Amino acid sequence: MRHLLAPTGTAVALALLLGCGSTTSDDTGSAGSEPGSPSASPTAASASSKVGECAADAAAVQDATRLTSTDLDGDGSPDDVRVTAADAAGCPSTVFARVGEGFLVAPRLDGPAVTSASAVRLPGTDADLLVTQQQHPRGGTQTRVYAAADGALAELQDPDGNPVVPFVATDTPPAPVSVTCTDDGIAVTEAVAHEPAGVIFTWDVRRTTYAVTDGRAERTGQEEVADNVLPGQLRGRFPELARAEVLADCRP
Repeated sequence: MRHLLAPTGTAVALALLLGCGSTTSDDTGSAGSEPGSPSASPTAASASSKVGECAADAAAVQDATRLTSTDLDGDGSPDDVRVTAADAAGCPSTVFARVGEGFLVAPRLDGPAVTSASAVRLPGTDADLLVTQQQHPRGGTQTRVYAAADGALAELQDPDGNPVVPFVATDTPPAPVSVTCTDDGIAVTEAVAHEPAGVIFTWDVRRTTYAVTDGRAERTGQEEVADNVLPGQLRGRFPELARAEVLADCRP
């Protein structure tokens, strides 16, 4: 086995992410409703009073589409997660959660709108992580993972500033992948075509680990765990790749 010097791409299907406790979109309810907890958590105390440039009582905030409810600040009460409309003046296509009297707001993203969201919880933690999906009209899914940090929703990214779960193109055959929880974060295991290519196609299996703390993902290791694995042997040697599960072991 040999250690790698650079990360590799990851292919993850949307249907697998829905297995991580996804809640289907729901337009009902009000973004301005009072929180269930009588006292604000430290995260809620530092939350923003606005969503982008939109005030709390703006129609864009009040009418935002509900994605899911999840405990992002770890106070034991679910937080309402919503996304504003693409044409919302001052806060277009913005994902936010109502906590206490304020909002945890994700950075505005260009591209397709967020269509669904789910929650996962890492071992030994009190707060959930938020997982969102964007569907590209030409085929493909962008998955992003957020944590409550510094009064906002901070995206977990690799050292190059890319999402820890990269864009998945659906117009090409995806490589087998599994994303699991570890004691302090997540591990991405993937099969990639062996290089240099030989007469017979084979897989190399690689694993990247991240520690998740304070809303940040720190890469803690990269290694090649197997090389030149025949396609017929992959399922038997790495059943987690055959199942292609994504964070299914850390649903709240």
